[in-house]
Amino acid sequence: EALRAKRGEMASELGVPAYIIFSDKTLKHLACDKPFDKASMLEVNGVGEKKYEQYGEDFLAAING
Repeated sequence: EALRAKRGEMASELGVPAYIIFSDKTLKHLACDKPFDKASMLEVNGVGEKKYEQYGEDFLAAING
């Protein structure tokens, strides 16, 4: 739920639909896999270089507190 809240917050700020940032499926993978750095986050299905550059640091912070 924390990741969904983060996604919603970012989507509102950017004026885009939430699914543009990450899909629900990707959020589930992030919650289960709990990536801890760029390399481990890029292994998650739905996270590529571009999305990492745009949103990765914020989501890593949300995942790892």
